[in-house]
Amino acid sequence: MSAQKVVLGNEGDLSSPWIQTAELRHQDSLRRWKNRHAASFFYQQAISDKAQRDWFKAYLRRSEDFMFMVMLGDQAIGCIGIRLRGGIWDVYNVIRVVSSIKPAGFMSLAFNLIIKFAQGVRSTSIQDHIVAGNSAISFHLKNGCEVVCERDGRITMLYQVGRPSS
Repeated sequence: MSAQKVVLGNEGDLSSPWIQTAELRHQDSLRRWKNRHAASFFYQQAISDKAQRDWFKAYLRRSEDFMFMVMLGDQAIGCIGIRLRGGIWDVYNVIRVVSSIKPAGFMSLAFNLIIKFAQGVRSTSIQDHIVAGNSAISFHLKNGCEVVCERDGRITMLYQVGRPSS
């Protein structure tokens, strides 16, 4: 991420999501969300404050790793990460945390903004690795991904660039 701030959409908008790269002030939320939803991820141990700080310091040094906070107005309603690994974009830590406001389709809109951003940085394949049984599988299928491999409790999905989301 190299400490550059990226904002996609209309900052402060209350009618549609906008996205910004995670900042120092978001660390505790990210840690809490990941810990709360640990069963949905490959790394299922609790993340300590120190581990989160260490991860964030390393994240700031990675120029092609973007952890986006999905915002509605000034409230973070979730996060989506995308990083370049081995020449392929890898989607990670898709977490929706606010369900009380029922932002119908907001995470899908955010996901599509992030995909367009990533393709603008580098046009290449986009994949996800998801724990089998994770409820996010249906989200990814609905948003243009297809299952390409299922093995050892891991599902690999490939985003079909140009395929409209349902």
